[in-house]
Amino acid sequence: MNNDTIEFRDYLRIIRKRKIQIIVVFLITVLAATIISLTLPPVYKATVSIQNGTIIKNSSLPIPVVSQIETEKILKGENILQAIIAELNLNSSAKELQKNIRTKYEKYDTNTFQMQAEYKGKNTPTAICSLLAKHYISQGEKIIDNYLEIAEKEINLQIEKHKQDIERMDAHIEKVKKSLQEIENLTKLDGTETQSKNIESLTAVFVMRDKIEDLLQEKENALWYIDWLEMTKEKTASSFQHFTILKQVHESEEPVRPKVKLNIIVSMVFGLLLGILLSFIGESYSNK
Repeated sequence: MNNDTIEFRDYLRIIRKRKIQIIVVFLITVLAATIISLTLPPVYKATVSIQNGTIIKNSSLPIPVVSQIETEKILKGENILQAIIAELNLNSSAKELQKNIRTKYEKYDTNTFQMQAEYKGKNTPTAICSLLAKHYISQGEKIIDNYLEIAEKEINLQIEKHKQDIERMDAHIEKVKKSLQEIENLTKLDGTETQSKNIESLTAVFVMRDKIEDLLQEKENALWYIDWLEMTKEKTASSFQHFTILKQVHESEEPVRPKVKLNIIVSMVFGLLLGILLSFIGESYSNK
């Protein structure tokens, strides 16, 4: 063992010599890993598929009401998680629960995503997923309602403005009609009018009639625009696709953690390597 190079048969000799030590280390490692894996509380995973609300404008592709970043903020918001913890009486903080919630978007559909929740105990992840989906959809619908409220308010303001314009037009039309009637009456009563005055009166009459026609056309355009705004208000409400659950909550039959079989296999490999390493270290110190 004092040579700088230890040949392969020397390794085999050390392993044979210290096989009991290697076996003991191997068994202790495997036993420890097995006990820890079996005593850890099993963690289950629940999954639910949700479709985000969308808006369709001018026959274009659906536009999500919330972005992926906003989705994460809503799902992992402290207020929502605290409400779920209180409702389910979970022994966990909001930050700890955040780590156990994940989202996975469909490859070709950014409006649809899977929400996953992992937690200790059977059926608890299902309850978390269900409540979280409920709160998320509620928040999403509030965003849609808020958008509709703002859009409706803006449209109503425009409608009111055009109605006021129509009232002003009606008043102006009546005023012009009255002036026109006065000129026509004066022209009929005054038979001594010169030709030039008669031409001036006729010109004024034609101008006022044209003015009335222009005002009536403006009024008609304003009425048409009000009808269009009313239709737009109805279309705005129907252009939204609401938040929905596509696939109900599904929980894994077997726990996702701890993976007992995998832990035992890894511990067997690790225990064997550790036993061999310790045997070499022990042999090295015994020969000094």
